Amino acid sequence: MHPFRRSLVLLATLGALLASTGVASADTTFPSTTIADPTVNGPYGSLRAEFDFSTYAAAGIADTDGDTNVSPTDKITVGVSGRPAIPASGTTPAVPAVAPQLLDARLAGDIHLPAGGSGPYPVLVFVHGNHSTCQSRLAEYGLATDPGALFAAYSGGTCTSTPAAADEALEIDAARSYQGYDYLAAKLATQGYIVVSLDVNDITAWSNNANRGGYLGRTQLMSRALDMVEGWNTHDGPNGIGGLLKGRVDTSRVGVMGHSRGGEAVNLFAAYNASRPRTADEAASWKLDYEPAGSPLTAANPDFGKRYALKAVFSLAPVDGQGALQPEFQDVAFATALPACDGDVFNLQGAPVFERNRRRISASGHPAIQFTVQGANHNFFNTVWTNDDANLFGFGDPHCNVKVAPTRLTYPEQKRVGVVMMGGFLRRYVGDERQFDPIVRGEGVPASICPDEDPAGDGAPVGITCRNVLQTAYVAAAPDVRPLLDPTTAGPAPEKTPTGEAVSYTGFTAAPTACVPSVLVVTTTGCGASPNRSPTAQLTLSWAGAASLDVALGASGQDVSAFRTLTFRAGVNFLSPLNPPDQEQVALVTLKDASGLSRTVRSDRYSSALQPHPGTTARKELLSSVRIPLSEFTGLDLTKVVSVSLGFGGATPTGEIQLTGLAFQEPKAAVASVPGGPTGPAGPAGPSGADGATGPAGPSGPTGATGPAGPSGPSGATGPAGADGATGTSGAAGATGSTGPTGPTGATGPAGPDGAGGATGATGPGGSAGADGAPGATGAAGRTFLSVRLPATRTIRLAAGSRGIPLRVRCATACRATATVRLTATVARRLGLGATLTRANVRLTGGRARSVALRLSTPIARRVRGQRVRVTITARDAAGATATSTRTVRLR
Repeated sequence: MHPFRRSLVLLATLGALLASTGVASADTTFPSTTIADPTVNGPYGSLRAEFDFSTYAAAGIADTDGDTNVSPTDKITVGVSGRPAIPASGTTPAVPAVAPQLLDARLAGDIHLPAGGSGPYPVLVFVHGNHSTCQSRLAEYGLATDPGALFAAYSGGTCTSTPAAADEALEIDAARSYQGYDYLAAKLATQGYIVVSLDVNDITAWSNNANRGGYLGRTQLMSRALDMVEGWNTHDGPNGIGGLLKGRVDTSRVGVMGHSRGGEAVNLFAAYNASRPRTADEAASWKLDYEPAGSPLTAANPDFGKRYALKAVFSLAPVDGQGALQPEFQDVAFATALPACDGDVFNLQGAPVFERNRRRISASGHPAIQFTVQGANHNFFNTVWTNDDANLFGFGDPHCNVKVAPTRLTYPEQKRVGVVMMGGFLRRYVGDERQFDPIVRGEGVPASICPDEDPAGDGAPVGITCRNVLQTAYVAAAPDVRPLLDPTTAGPAPEKTPTGEAVSYTGFTAAPTACVPSVLVVTTTGCGASPNRSPTAQLTLSWAGAASLDVALGASGQDVSAFRTLTFRAGVNFLSPLNPPDQEQVALVTLKDASGLSRTVRSDRYSSALQPHPGTTARKELLSSVRIPLSEFTGLDLTKVVSVSLGFGGATPTGEIQLTGLAFQEPKAAVASVPGGPTGPAGPAGPSGADGATGPAGPSGPTGATGPAGPSGPSGATGPAGADGATGTSGAAGATGSTGPTGPTGATGPAGPDGAGGATGATGPGGSAGADGAPGATGAAGRTFLSVRLPATRTIRLAAGSRGIPLRVRCATACRATATVRLTATVARRLGLGATLTRANVRLTGGRARSVALRLSTPIARRVRGQRVRVTITARDAAGATATSTRTVRLR
């Protein structure tokens, strides 16, 4: 505790309820205690083993062929075999010869597997990127990060030099980059997954940016790794594995994750796996499906075999096109992660992969996702890559070039984000663990990835909080999307939706137009801020007063009740003078139904996409999703929505943003963030009629639908099934009466239990139909989600005499709150004070505002007059839900 800090006195008096604005306010919903957390260990435990088939045969261990004989397949030939020139014929142009690009590479790495359970378990394959193939132990002390800079031999993969004494002095060893994801692999193994992490140092030492055989080689090793693990389902594996995987491998559920050039490898694998030659004959004349005709890479393939059931691809900070290959793929769930402080792949090449493929992925029935990770660099997702790359090529921004909060994630924080982001995605789409839907959709994050430090005070770059640490762009599978606005080309702004409804624009300072950013390495022009790293068609919207984008859905309205959300992708033009540097932009989203009822929701309540972009000199514009649950438009008839409007200028007077992807999406029946109740049992079959034909059993009544979770309450329980209908009475060939239809289940309240299903009517004498069951009762509404309020003031006067900082705070439900007042680190150092000026705890009654004063000592009060401070109220209710409200104010 700082010596000047004094004990705090909390003065509390009852106050009136805060005035209502009529528009939902910007309460944070991050983190959420109802969101499943991938950082929690699973029930199985984990085992780890190394494998390297270039050495196992000599030890009498089964190799990739399932025998103990040394053979060429104990190393894997990768690349392309070459092809002679094809002369011109008639109108067919000549095709140049292809020189062989082949390498015999080790199939090596480590594997994590569940220690318990019977399986079978899904299989995940990880691939690291193009890092140093040799490492020095001195790197742990910051003395040598890349020994290749000292001796060129260390960059060639041999990890020996001349003089040999240097090897010992520098403690040189092979770089084990594949071990850098063990923190994630071990976690997934406890949760029921087999994880293979490949050592691709052989390819790294061999390939370069022009060596397309090297890029393809990583994907071929991935296929062979899957062949290997599938073989362990029937025969023993290497030491540490033995027969542990026999009968426990499920290659009908496969996922891949790659980092950097490994990220490009998994993107290629999404296309390669779908076209892998199955036989030697197919391999002799093979080419990738997405290659143009006559591509120089069309050549014999040394690899062939099974095509696997690929469910999910996670591309972590990938490169794109460095081997002149830019894959296009579909039929797989896809996610990419863009570290905002990536100084290596500083132009965020995963964004073009996402934009190039999102429509075809969605059309094939799968989601496409882009995560932006604020404060993350390129390397720290791998625990072996210890150097901070944020300013590797001199393009780093000041907010990234520091190594600490409030604008950077620490090393442990970045790893936790990696587990949540990658683990949550792979478990959702490989293991079908739907409790992770909220993470991949951008609905919220678990508390485990909230940064440990408070955000910066006023005047500093935007800090990292639970609300903005993981920004998501989510495109649902096409059957679950109703697009309203998604331009495909540059030009005038669309005036029709894809299905023909009118779109209009009112009050903007310039006529909205659609533009498409370039994908140049250093900069982009002509489409919002520069650089704009989202190369997709998007609208530029600017305002200096009231303005709106309106979609008219017809006088009788349209039924959108099958969807869960309204969403759009957007970003702030940080170069526009219309955007104040420290002000979050707000869109007022309004839906109106055929009765004339309208409801409006603020965009900043659910998304940080319209926050100012962090940084000052090397910022990057990216479009992230604003995702608004349709349940927030309370009382509206969602079966008859006549218009959708995005209003600007009401909450923030001036501004300029980029926008695309306005749509209704996500099925209403999507699994909620907490599981629903159990399914009711089916009724018994009716007895046979005497001497007559046996009447068929009436159908079981449907179970009550699991209601969507309320903002914090649990989902409603599923109602029991209706009883079966009785059979017909006896008689000579008496016809069996039909059963009455099942009564509908009760509508689920926001978080209350569902009503019971109606009973099926019994069959009456003589075969008359039974009466319909009565509908179930509507479930009771759940409690209001915890929220906190601070007054909308920018100045606070220190109370005369008390030297206190007066606040008015409110919890929507009864809660315990902590009030904290902090200086920026810079101001604290200048004044010689601790960063935290004062803090106190208070119990608040739900729905009641209270006046509180946080007392300062007189000497400290005098020193902090005129300074800007960050006031934060964090509250927790009896159920464990948390909420935070933060405001920067000046003390007078």
